[in-house]
Amino acid sequence: MSGIQALKDMRTELKAYAGDEVEIRFVGLRENLIGKLQRAGWTLVGENVVNNLYAREGNYTVLFSTVRDAVLAEHSEEFVEKEGREFEAVEV
Repeated sequence: MSGIQALKDMRTELKAYAGDEVEIRFVGLRENLIGKLQRAGWTLVGENVVNNLYAREGNYTVLFSTVRDAVLAEHSEEFVEKEGREFEAVEV
């Protein structure tokens, strides 16, 4: 089994147990891996490209540039432009 097939199986299992609204978010993928995922049938969109077409389909994976952006991003139907966000510094 290839890594790509394992990812597809994982996505199928997640949706089976958690429902169709579960989101998978990738961070920092290299171009060659993005190409392999696309050839395997994944619909990949950038974090600032999500629009109503993809939100209605619900069968896509969002690519983020940083883990912070992936974690802090709202649900896909409510994505906003990254430049328009304000983050409050919180001391930990």
